[in-house]
Amino acid sequence: MTMYNRKSSFFKHIDFFILDLLCLLVSFLLAYLIRARSPNFHSNNLYINIILWMMVPNIIYYILFNPYTDVLRRDNIDEVKTAVTQTIINFLFTVAIMFVLRIGALYSRLILFYTYILYPILSTLVRIFWKRLIQKGVIRISDNNPIRMLLIAEKETVGQVIYNLNNSDYDKYSITGIYLVDDSDTLKIQDYPVISNASDIHDFVVSNNIVVAFISCDLGKREKRIIKKLIQEGIEIQLYIDSVFDVEAEDREIDSVGMYNTVRLNSFSFSTSQRFYFVIKRFLDIILSIIGIIMMIPVYLFIKISYLLSGDTYPIIYKHTRIGLDGKPFELYKFRSMVHNADEMLEEILKNKELKKEWQKNQKLENDPRITKVGRFIRKTSIDEMPQFINVLKGEMSVIGPRPLVENELISKNGIKLYERVKPGITGWWACNGRSNMSYEERLEHEYYYVRNCSLTLDALCVLRTIYVVIFEKGAK
Repeated sequence: MTMYNRKSSFFKHIDFFILDLLCLLVSFLLAYLIRARSPNFHSNNLYINIILWMMVPNIIYYILFNPYTDVLRRDNIDEVKTAVTQTIINFLFTVAIMFVLRIGALYSRLILFYTYILYPILSTLVRIFWKRLIQKGVIRISDNNPIRMLLIAEKETVGQVIYNLNNSDYDKYSITGIYLVDDSDTLKIQDYPVISNASDIHDFVVSNNIVVAFISCDLGKREKRIIKKLIQEGIEIQLYIDSVFDVEAEDREIDSVGMYNTVRLNSFSFSTSQRFYFVIKRFLDIILSIIGIIMMIPVYLFIKISYLLSGDTYPIIYKHTRIGLDGKPFELYKFRSMVHNADEMLEEILKNKELKKEWQKNQKLENDPRITKVGRFIRKTSIDEMPQFINVLKGEMSVIGPRPLVENELISKNGIKLYERVKPGITGWWACNGRSNMSYEERLEHEYYYVRNCSLTLDALCVLRTIYVVIFEKGAK
């Protein structure tokens, strides 16, 4: 039985990447065999060179965009789309290389044609087959069986905790049972057995070979006694710091004070290089915002005429109060993608309990009736964000940064002030890593990552990924 090791976020999909390269090589070999009626392409140095060049865009694409993110949760249609996208990028790169080096006439066009017909088909089939092997356990996803875990949580938040724990590829933990600190009547949650009595935890842990207990709630005296007994049984305890300590901290790290083990909580501080980076970034923001405003003028005219033709004579620049650097409010500019009375209409919409719940969870609606036909197009293509270049020029925003929040949004979502340590951006780390396809908590974690690690290198990667996201409309809603 093959073993699959859990790796870092960059390398954990390396198996799919290698399989894709092999699929490209096999597609090329088959194409050569069909056209030349000979398997001996290795005797021709020209064809060895071109297959090596054809692998380069896959390597670059993997490094910049990692197209295998969430690969285990993607359906077959998404796999086809991803394979076709990679094929198109690979084809364009190869054609460009041939043009620059002026070597196109040396190769058979039919071989290239057959290669790029076979490649997406073979790549899709191999990915689907490989996923099936992983999901059925033929390919094991860790050095050992998934670690059996007891989840200790509150009833109100347990659903979200389960979702977050399960929402990562190749997860090494397997939830085996749940103990709710504030409910003794529930017997099952999402097919996971619930332990109704604290006195039964010991027997459950022993009989189910549980190795880890994950605590995602505040600890009372009873929970502390439970933890003490579990530790005595040799069970590893994992505490979710935010819930256990209920303290807002921008930085957390295991530390020690003399003989005492501690959890260090403090405010985040930027490095000297990051402070210098902010100066350069402001200079670049001014240049890019001027270019963006110039590009915006014809777009403004196009949208204005489109609205007028539909009978909408209201202003197309929409202003909304958002929170910026250091928590200071500012007026954010966007092209209006909704009806002019959207705020009043929202009050009526939220009278529906289901829609209100959806709005409170994500601050948006999946099928928002307030969005106009023109608005759907400019949202899908992210054109509605262009007026924010005005905010960038004014110094209220940056081209790259966290998503600008509405007032009290951080408080209502239990966010930390770290979010407000940099200027909000037109695009950012969340925007180019899934956008609407992730939960709100995941969005915040992406933004916190950006604030802690902001640099010109990370900004450049954001720009490249955003271009890809906009072109292929990934997660735009």
